[in-house]
Amino acid sequence: MKKTMLAAVFEGDGRLELQERPIPSIKGDDEVLLAVEAASICGTDVHILEVPPGHPATPGIILGHEYVGRVVQVGKAVSHLAEGDRVVIDPNLTCGLCRYCRLGLPNMCETMTTLGIFIDGGFAEYNVTPARALFKVSPALPTSALLT
Repeated sequence: MKKTMLAAVFEGDGRLELQERPIPSIKGDDEVLLAVEAASICGTDVHILEVPPGHPATPGIILGHEYVGRVVQVGKAVSHLAEGDRVVIDPNLTCGLCRYCRLGLPNMCETMTTLGIFIDGGFAEYNVTPARALFKVSPALPTSALLT
């Protein structure tokens, strides 16, 4: 596999730059390396790029919170996915431990973060994502149906 990839990086002040970045690697046992198959532009992405921004985001991250990918590699603790599986993501990463998560209100998670807004997302050739945020989908489904 090559060592670098192209990625659309948010640089702040309405700037989105195409950059060459190292291909990310799995660091945790619960992580999955994906080859991004397709990503869509959401209204939130447009708001992030407004000046002044209509939605916060972390400068220096790879945007893209709606994407489809294929599993390239899984961490040691990942049992529900295998190399070659096609997946969609839930970009909102919750802790599962705070009082709201334990009450079944993950949308109120005290430490929630979002792929492609606050941490690297899918406007790149590859992405590392926690396995809990990935959902296997049929290879028969058209990509366009998965990004709507």
